[in-house]
Amino acid sequence: MLVALAVTSGYWFTSSTFFANPAVALARSLTNTFVGIAPSDLVGFVIPEILAVGFIVLVCRRAT
Repeated sequence: MLVALAVTSGYWFTSSTFFANPAVALARSLTNTFVGIAPSDLVGFVIPEILAVGFIVLVCRRAT
């Protein structure tokens, strides 16, 4: 439920539509639309996404 709410709120309340996938961030950096991101900002999106995956893996390993 929390994941669904996070994605929904990110979609509704941000112009970036809540990037949660490095491939999507890369694709959006290649577009020239109002929902795209500047190629120079790509690292700022991808690094937190990768760090989040590492954090989730750690949490899941401790939970099992």
